[in-house]
Amino acid sequence: MGNTIVSVVITTRNRSSLLVRSINSVRTQIYPHLEIIVVDDASSDNTAEVMQSLLQLDHRIIYIKNDVCLGANASRNKGILSARGDFVAGLDDDDEFLPNRIEILLKQYDPEYAFVTSNNLLDYGSHQRPTQIPEVVKLKDMLRDNVLCNQALVSRSRIIETGLYDTKLKACQDYDMWMRLIQRFGNVKVVHNITQVIHMSNDSNRISTHSKTKFSGYFNFYRKYKHLMDEKIRRLHLFRIYDIRSSQEGVNQLPRKFLFKQIDNLKPGSLCIFGTGEFMRSIYGGLRSRNIEIKLFVDSNPKVQYLFDIPVVTPDEALEAGETCFLIASVEYCKEMIDTLQHLADVKNRSICIVA
Repeated sequence: MGNTIVSVVITTRNRSSLLVRSINSVRTQIYPHLEIIVVDDASSDNTAEVMQSLLQLDHRIIYIKNDVCLGANASRNKGILSARGDFVAGLDDDDEFLPNRIEILLKQYDPEYAFVTSNNLLDYGSHQRPTQIPEVVKLKDMLRDNVLCNQALVSRSRIIETGLYDTKLKACQDYDMWMRLIQRFGNVKVVHNITQVIHMSNDSNRISTHSKTKFSGYFNFYRKYKHLMDEKIRRLHLFRIYDIRSSQEGVNQLPRKFLFKQIDNLKPGSLCIFGTGEFMRSIYGGLRSRNIEIKLFVDSNPKVQYLFDIPVVTPDEALEAGETCFLIASVEYCKEMIDTLQHLADVKNRSICIVA
């Protein structure tokens, strides 16, 4: 796209030590035709001094400081409206671009799609995990969860036409923007390459991790889009909202109650549990107290051979063993687990019962 200008918008508040890394990851992009717009949401630390030093190093940096704290979305909107570029690429102040991000996304941009993004590397401090986003993401994929994560390359005019970021939302801001762009302009193109590092170990400082703010944001997001969701997707979102609200009392209370209600109605003598994580451990005692025999634990990637002296096998091995009743012990990956079991059952021409 020749000399097309891309505007990278970074909003920040009181995180100068992280901000420098973020800005430098944009300054070192292979693609040179950039402007770096930093919107400082009334920081009280040394952000202004740090920015003055950076302004001397790179003429592409534009620094805007709010007199009072306006919030992340209002600050993003200010940056977008100030931008000169045809495209906007957001970046959180604690994350970083890999050097080829803008070049790759710009080359892959196709106006037939709502926007373009890529896979990310999630950095948890002690370990890293790459995302595996489908090559094309549709509205139905996004109704279940924000599979796209937090940033993309988007036409500036499309963001403005969509109504900019919703300043009423205190969480799910990116999720909401992606939903509105998809509804208006169609599917999303996802590049296989990893072009961004998202530092999850800094999550405690993110606005959306504060329980009251997170609850408000998620609940308002749900209200905004529940008319597009089927019953299962609504239930999944309500589980999440309930767990956020109940975070001081322990997670997964509502999913457990719902699951045990189904089990009490079904009254299975035995079953296999698909899932070996925290949610499984929270329901295991309740299952044993109902005198239900746990025949196998099922895990797509077993890391141990036994749990509670019960064998851990793959879904394929469980079906080969003739098992027919499975309990899904996960909220987050419930749909994927159901799809995996149903696909294997169809291939093997077996009838199975799934409790989820």
